[in-house]
Amino acid sequence: MATLRARTELRRTLLPLLNRSTLLAALALTAIAAVACSGGERGGGGDFKIAAYQSGGVLDGRETSLQAVLDQGRPVVLNFWAGNCPPCRAEMPVLEGAWNEFKGDVVMLGVDVGPFFGLGTDAQALSLLRETGVTYPAGNTRNSSILDDFNLNSLPGTFFMTPDGTIDDRWTGAISSGQLRRRINNLIDASAS
Repeated sequence: MATLRARTELRRTLLPLLNRSTLLAALALTAIAAVACSGGERGGGGDFKIAAYQSGGVLDGRETSLQAVLDQGRPVVLNFWAGNCPPCRAEMPVLEGAWNEFKGDVVMLGVDVGPFFGLGTDAQALSLLRETGVTYPAGNTRNSSILDDFNLNSLPGTFFMTPDGTIDDRWTGAISSGQLRRRINNLIDASAS
C-alpha cells in the first residue's frame, strides 16, 4: 500500500513537471527552428550561377550569377518558376507587366528550377517563355542548393532583394498585379535608405 501511495504521489508531482518541461523544450526547439529558417531570408539566399535563356538586356553572356545581377546596383525581383507549373504560367504576364513598368528601377529575374521539382525541362521552360511572350531576364541554374538557401518548397516563389543582396520581402505562390506593384514600391523605398 505504501508503494502504491508513493507511486501515485510521485506521478502527481512529476507529471505536471514533465508536461511543463516537455512544453518548454518544444517551445525552445520551435524558437531555434524559426531563427534558423528566417536567417537565410533577411541576409540573402546566397549567390548562384545562372545560365541565361534570355538576357532582357540585363544578363551578360550565356552564364552569369545572381551577384553579377546585384552588382548592377538595382533592386532585384527574383522569381523561381518551372516550365510545367500552372501557377508560374499564370503569373508570368503579371511579372512581365511589372518588368515593363519598373524596368528602369528594378531588375526582374526569372530562374527556372523545374528540374529540381520534376516540373519540366529546359526545353519546356523555353517553350513557356515563348508562349507567354515574356521578355524579362530569365535563365536556369544547376545549383540545387538554392532550394535550401532560399527555403523553396513550392513554386512559384518570389524574393524582393535590395542591391546589397538582402531579402526585403518574399511571396510564395502566384502573385497578383496589385501585390507585386506594392512590394516593388516597398523594395525601391527600402533600397533607397
